[in-house]
Amino acid sequence: MNNHVITPLSAARWIWAPEESAEETNVTFEFEGRLHWLGDERVGVAITADSRYRLLINDKWIMDGPARGYPDYGFYDEKEITDHLRFGENHITLIVVHFGVDTFQYQRGEPGVQAAFYNLESQAMRLVTDEKWKVRRAVEWMQRVPRISCQQEFEEHFDARIAKDGWRDACVREQAERSLRRRETGTLSCHAQDLGPAIQTEVIHGIHKGWSIPLRKHLPPFPRSGNLHGMAGVLASQLNCAHKTQIRLCLLGSVAYVYLDGERIELQMEQDLRQAEFDITAGPHLLSIGICTEYDHSTELAIGYESTDPVDWRSPILCGATEWASTGPLWSSASDTNCFLDKRGPSVGKSREFLPPFGGDFSRQKESLYRQVSELAQSPDLKRFSGLRTEDFSQADMYLHLRTDRLVQAIGEESPLSGSDVRQLFDLGEMTIGYIVMEVEAPAGTVIDGYLFEHRQGQTIQYMNQHDGISYRNCFRYIARGGRQTFLSRKRRGFRYAQLTVRHHSAQILRLEVIESTYSPQQTASFTCSDDQLNRNYAVSQRTLLLCMEDSFTDCPTYEQTFWVGDARNEALFAQYAFGAFDLSRHSLRLAAHSLSQLPLVASQCPSGWDAGQTH
Repeated sequence: MNNHVITPLSAARWIWAPEESAEETNVTFEFEGRLHWLGDERVGVAITADSRYRLLINDKWIMDGPARGYPDYGFYDEKEITDHLRFGENHITLIVVHFGVDTFQYQRGEPGVQAAFYNLESQAMRLVTDEKWKVRRAVEWMQRVPRISCQQEFEEHFDARIAKDGWRDACVREQAERSLRRRETGTLSCHAQDLGPAIQTEVIHGIHKGWSIPLRKHLPPFPRSGNLHGMAGVLASQLNCAHKTQIRLCLLGSVAYVYLDGERIELQMEQDLRQAEFDITAGPHLLSIGICTEYDHSTELAIGYESTDPVDWRSPILCGATEWASTGPLWSSASDTNCFLDKRGPSVGKSREFLPPFGGDFSRQKESLYRQVSELAQSPDLKRFSGLRTEDFSQADMYLHLRTDRLVQAIGEESPLSGSDVRQLFDLGEMTIGYIVMEVEAPAGTVIDGYLFEHRQGQTIQYMNQHDGISYRNCFRYIARGGRQTFLSRKRRGFRYAQLTVRHHSAQILRLEVIESTYSPQQTASFTCSDDQLNRNYAVSQRTLLLCMEDSFTDCPTYEQTFWVGDARNEALFAQYAFGAFDLSRHSLRLAAHSLSQLPLVASQCPSGWDAGQTH
């Protein structure tokens, strides 16, 4: 922290876990402290973290944060917590996740958390983060999971069966010099809405097995960046069966070619899901998947199958620790940038030849890379391949399973969930953005997958995808402990519909609601006229705008949740009249202005790991 700026956090230290590795991504730690309160003072908290924190007092959720900022230009939240304290000792919990990758809302910084609890009248410190705090790795939040998208962070997989242990002393870490300001906008709203009873209940049948490899980590030249560079490589597995077998192959991600024993398989595409059905004879067969795309914002490659007879998948090379082998990246780049003018200034950019996408060099070799990938995918020669390890794959990919589940039977709106794999659909009736709360009664080990989406066309879900099948995994997985329990999601999501799939066990959904979380306006404008259609139009427009207001303006509540500067210019004009949101406009302008410390022009979205200037 910049020591020249006096804040309530000046007495607190930046703390983290001693065992965390700099190479880790999506890592979660839980910190604990104790605050003794005698009931005779008002107490406030100031808190910031990298990347995101959740504050609980006596196990009650208080708030999430911080407001978006830059590694060298951050913000802290401030809140009075007197009403949440009890006489005597209070249990303070901070759950902090560090992404370790750039998103469209965040640039990689130093992991850590900093908090101060203090007397609001005297400013005397009551509790500050330091080496006396306890920390543990919160392994109940699974670490190796797919990303929601390149614009956002990772899915959340929570295993409630895992006990809290491994407590250690926190360590103090030195931070790079940075400016730190109080959050300029108020805390977000907190309004619970029940999703009501399920409108549809179905028994479903899932695939036999699936794999998910983080392509964004495995193939691109700058895996933690948000920039576009391109990627190319080939994956291969050997299929073995005792009898002639029919296989249904399912793929999610950017796929150029699929070959079976050197013969190309044609894929059918339904939204973001590629599928093929084919027969294989008894014996071994080589399946190869070629990836070659300049649009490496595809973060995952998910592979699933089902077959009429058992099929054994194994690595085609002896040293394979999993069922798959890979060529690794066949493409590299010397420069991590999308900005045509270059980070160093416009004089550098003028000497560069512009090549799409965004000045990337992948286009120069695109045709030859496609040929190379095709040749390697067709060839039985595996000299370029090496085995993939278990840690190269995600532990689970709930989106792959929900996209490949097939309907067995519709069983009515009010039917209880049985021991079969069952999915239920809930309709809030309008768009919202917030945190899902789910209360269930379930046996230990029950898997509940949640998927949140915006639109249905008739009975067909409109899955969010773009650019040749890039998927948006707006979902979560909860693995139950035995009995009655409640899950509060830590990811703020936009949606209208919620689909819950219960796998492997029976469960009863007792409560499903969303804690709506938006900008809290000081005033709300009204509009009425003699035309009811215009009145409805105004109400819908005002509601839509509110769902795109957080700690900055955002482009949308679900897809990216990104502060696009061009969009915000128009949003701000209306929000100032509709909600008096001058503070939100001011904060958004500060973020846009600070992007000039990194780019020669104002960034198109910020803070972001995608350094695209407004020229694009």
